[in-house]
Amino acid sequence: MRQRLAPLLPLVCAVAVTLACWLDSPSFLRGARRHQGGWQWHYNAQPLHPLALARSVASFAALAFLLRHLDRTNGRRRSGVLLQCVSALALALGVVSLTRFGNRNPAIPLTAHELSTAATGYFDTLARFPDIGRVFREWPALRKELALPHGPYQPPFAIVPAWSSYRLMSAWPELALWLTRVTATRRLSPSVTYAAAGFGSALLSLAACALTPLFAVALLRDREEPEAIAVAAIGAAIPALLVHTPTIYQVLTPLFTATALVAQRARSPFGALASGCLVGVVAELSFLALALGNVVATQIAVRGGGARVRLLAALVIGTLLALGGAQAATGFSWSDGLFAILSEQLPEDVLHRGYGAGLLRNAIDVVVWCGPLPALGAAFGGIRAVAALLRHEPVDGLALGLLVGLSVLALSGAVRAEAGRLWMPYFPLIVIASVPTLRTLLPGRWLWLGAACQLVHAWALVVRWGS
Repeated sequence: MRQRLAPLLPLVCAVAVTLACWLDSPSFLRGARRHQGGWQWHYNAQPLHPLALARSVASFAALAFLLRHLDRTNGRRRSGVLLQCVSALALALGVVSLTRFGNRNPAIPLTAHELSTAATGYFDTLARFPDIGRVFREWPALRKELALPHGPYQPPFAIVPAWSSYRLMSAWPELALWLTRVTATRRLSPSVTYAAAGFGSALLSLAACALTPLFAVALLRDREEPEAIAVAAIGAAIPALLVHTPTIYQVLTPLFTATALVAQRARSPFGALASGCLVGVVAELSFLALALGNVVATQIAVRGGGARVRLLAALVIGTLLALGGAQAATGFSWSDGLFAILSEQLPEDVLHRGYGAGLLRNAIDVVVWCGPLPALGAAFGGIRAVAALLRHEPVDGLALGLLVGLSVLALSGAVRAEAGRLWMPYFPLIVIASVPTLRTLLPGRWLWLGAACQLVHAWALVVRWGS
């Protein structure tokens, strides 16, 4: 009897976290208070709009139907993965439509967020600095002048998606006019900038909600996990991916997952070199990709056997080649940018926050924004990997790499709040690393019930915090 009821314990814990977020008790789950050096999400206690409720129910029902169909068609995996990606995107758009301005058109909150000076600021920066080459060349000196609220913590490549979208709309005015007719409202006047924001936000949402499950399913199948579809459902409903929409982190998320996929299959110096190149590319978009290097190196070291030294050397060479190539092409020195962040920006904006409170805040953010079940499973998975390493048994390289990489990142004190946003690219990897533990805690159909809990948790955060 106890064994049959054992899966109820993690599910009850997950439901308790969801209820606490829904009822806003305690309120510190929404973030650190202002007097603690942070900020909190707005709590929306208004009744849910009937149209928004209908859209969310329809999107959840469509996702459940497609996943059930995929679960029964093991022989047609390619078409099934495509269905998974489409259903994940439909879920994202359905949930985004819950926001205050999205009750009539889901494109409105996406475009408004991309144009916001408080959320991104990319288009204001393009207006002030039309020469993007100058931004690359003089970034260490210009970073405080850029109209980017989080710009000082990102290399200048983070502005490239917005810049590319703006150039495309400028060169293709017919497409810009059509987009403004579809999405324009009285709040935002039609323009090339508006069309570029709408187009860019759509691409960002597509990247996070379609490509990430695709890579996640491929990585799970490479690990021979039979419950790949149920876990992909959990990954499609990561709350951070649905609430933090759209941001540059939605470009980083599929890149992080793809890099881990390549590293998982790297059994030759060429594969390790490719992994290193991907790490370098991701590092040009975010300085927090340093922990990704630890994850990839751990994966390769665990699976490399006697050739691990050559593979790790190839990994380092690939990373340096990518960073050096980017510097030669654009003039941006990644090492100078990192030094400027560590020596000037961190002491000014982060280090005044309490160290111990920051560690606790990071842990809470991972549980809330990744989901209670994946966070629990990945934590136990990392502990099991360390125990297996000490006993000289086969080790889960991804779980061990995440434990090492994120622990180093947290203990360094570089992130003491907003880990739910800053660590978002690692969340699909956390979901994948949680699979062995979740399979043990939630055997068989219980795992599908866990996926349902994850969906409801994501929905609760979008309704109460994301609008």
